[in-house]
Amino acid sequence: MGTLLRTAFCWAALQGLLKGGLCQQPFSVPDSVAALEGSCVVIPCTFFVPSGQKARVEVTWFAEGKDRTRLFPKSSTYKVYDSLDVSSAHSNFRERATLVGNLSAGNCSLMIKKVKSGEIIKMYLEDKRRNRSPTIAFETRGVPAKPLISHHGPVREGQRNTVSCVVEHTCPGHPPVIEWKQVTGQVTLEHTEVRKGSWRMASSMTFTASYKDTSVECQATYNGEVKVTKVEKLNVTYAPKNIQIEVSPENVKEGGKVNVSCSDNANPPSFLHTLHMAQGNKIITYRNSSVSRFANVSRGTHFYCTVQNSIGQARSESKAISIQYKPEISPESKCHVMSGKVACQCVVDSCPVASLHWEAHGQIQNQTLHFGNSTAGNVVTGTLDGLWSPELNVTCAATNPHGTSVMRMLFVHEQTDKWKIILAVAGVLSFIFILIIIIAVTVCCKRRKRASYVVHSSIPYPLYDSNIYQDRDPLYMNCVEANPVYTNGRFDTLYENCTPCFVRTMQQRQAFRKNRHLRQLAEIRILPTECPVYLEILP
Repeated sequence: MGTLLRTAFCWAALQGLLKGGLCQQPFSVPDSVAALEGSCVVIPCTFFVPSGQKARVEVTWFAEGKDRTRLFPKSSTYKVYDSLDVSSAHSNFRERATLVGNLSAGNCSLMIKKVKSGEIIKMYLEDKRRNRSPTIAFETRGVPAKPLISHHGPVREGQRNTVSCVVEHTCPGHPPVIEWKQVTGQVTLEHTEVRKGSWRMASSMTFTASYKDTSVECQATYNGEVKVTKVEKLNVTYAPKNIQIEVSPENVKEGGKVNVSCSDNANPPSFLHTLHMAQGNKIITYRNSSVSRFANVSRGTHFYCTVQNSIGQARSESKAISIQYKPEISPESKCHVMSGKVACQCVVDSCPVASLHWEAHGQIQNQTLHFGNSTAGNVVTGTLDGLWSPELNVTCAATNPHGTSVMRMLFVHEQTDKWKIILAVAGVLSFIFILIIIIAVTVCCKRRKRASYVVHSSIPYPLYDSNIYQDRDPLYMNCVEANPVYTNGRFDTLYENCTPCFVRTMQQRQAFRKNRHLRQLAEIRILPTECPVYLEILP
């Protein structure tokens, strides 16, 4: 019964509020508010307004704290904001406190900018009828809480991953700025109110994981000044990378021994290392060993390493080592003599590079000879030139820390340029002569072949008074079995005492103009049933 009466009384008081009165505790405010020093804070405040109605309420906010405008600040209560008379507020809050709520809609929330430490301890508000809200405990923090980072892991290299950074604040009009560092990707923001006077901002970043991503950093900046940072480690798994080969000693004499080691970067760590030494087509392998000793190394030797973990396998680049060896004089080293002068060249391969020493006539640096050296890599080339004499002897000696090589130079006598020219001219003439012979033989062969098909007509013999001439005397037939030919005294008809056959003739007109003879070639196809007769009839 008592509860019902109190409810009815409150409802009557609320009706009076709408007409200018208040219930004993009509305002809804939080018990406490936390504010960041230097930032702003919004103190939430509401009161009930029936649907479809507007409240006619004027409120005044008060603060209990130290008045810093005085020489000796002391605790006191002063007006922070007055909705009826804004200018009546304390000078320290006149430009900093603002009503952000709509009183006619039942919102009496207050925002205070640039909060200072210790200036506010408690807050409350009253209406014009002295109806007062509960006291709100005010807390000022010098440093905001660090962001909270969450992510799903581990993640394999190349896969998409999302990390989130969450911060809380008390100023929705000026939320903190969140920045990501060490990792870049696509960012989305979400801003929600978690409770009265507190808001949450969540920044989510989606990125493609790389083996270089070891950690992620989230930084929140409040009011453009205060910054807080949180760093979170990332667990990205990947196959072995950055495989390195180390060889010691770096310089070894040919036939010596070297120690070879292999290192890599992998997550999870690699469990299998295999070292390889390659010498030409020969490969020596040490399995499941990251450090090994190789013997009898030679020039051209190089090493490489293969590494494996649960993600995959990778191979290092080949690494050649510097092999040292004594000087080796090339067999092509010789002295060339021409036109009374000598030019010698001594080519030496060695590591380290050898120093050359010439000896001529049993003396060093003969006055009639000139010396010079040039180096390219491990090869040094020495030159000697001057006047030649039959008594001249030249020796090339090469020395480095691993030994000395000596060669007595061979003299090669070369023809002068005059003889070279004579030999060249003789060669060209010989070639032309041979070419002429080949052409002549070819032409003769063609003419002989051509003559076998031509009936030669040099001096015609008269056969009859009809101006018919015979080319040859006597007349013959080109048959395998030639039978005698009989005539009846005339030369225009022929008979043969064999199976009648076709008689083929070929007429050739002789032109006596300009002493030229025109001949026509006939190619005769001999059939099994014919026996051809060749005639030359001149009309």
